[in-house]
Amino acid sequence: MLDWRITSGILIVLIIIFAIIWSGVRVDWEDEFRSLYLSVSDSDDTPIIDDVFDVYIDRDRNSLIYVKEDCSYDDINPGFFLHLIPADPLDLPRHRQLFGFDNLDYDFNAKGLQFGNKCVSEVDLPGYSITRVRTGQYVPDGDQFVNLWQQEAPLDPE
Repeated sequence: MLDWRITSGILIVLIIIFAIIWSGVRVDWEDEFRSLYLSVSDSDDTPIIDDVFDVYIDRDRNSLIYVKEDCSYDDINPGFFLHLIPADPLDLPRHRQLFGFDNLDYDFNAKGLQFGNKCVSEVDLPGYSITRVRTGQYVPDGDQFVNLWQQEAPLDPE
């Protein structure tokens, strides 16, 4: 049987090794999202949607980037909906083909970050060709959902 001092010593060494490894591969999410914000705000790109949130397409990252200046908790608390209309409905996952669009609804905290008074979120796009994007925010109201804002925009293939 191992002595409790040996067991606790081994455990402490393992925790230290894990902490050293983890600190070397940790991602600084605030820096990541700050860079993402700067990449769209400093560019000459026009947002594909200009509403409560500006929505940009980043073709290099194959994603949509939502940006809001003067952002508060009330701006990010409602859910976000994102519906993608494909060029070919057969490209959709089988369970979405009946609807004719893909549903990538999301919660801001899962895909975004608020830093200072700015909010940025990023949603990865699927690999198929998309012709239109419909997005906005909603809040639940009983067994229904109420849209706070909604916009639709064409997504020109490159």
